Amino acid sequence: MRIFFGAIAVLTVSLSACNSANPKFCACMEAGEKLDAKTTEIFNGQNSMENKKELVKIRKEQKEACADFVNVDGPTLRKWQEECAAN
Repeated sequence: MRIFFGAIAVLTVSLSACNSANPKFCACMEAGEKLDAKTTEIFNGQNSMENKKELVKIRKEQKEACADFVNVDGPTLRKWQEECAAN
């Protein structure tokens, strides 16, 4: 579980919309940001059943959006992060 949250932490940097970067990877980054925000909400005490259900839904969306990038090496991921952030 720590590895999962570590991967999310690496993938979740403040990003804006993507133009020249890999749009699927940018969508993965946005899904990671959404998951991170909801997780933070829950850890900060807003742990209602509704929020927990939303977290499960967001986690599934993030997993699907990022499935193609699970085995991508670190330098490539950092390059794509920079490209997403630059646009």
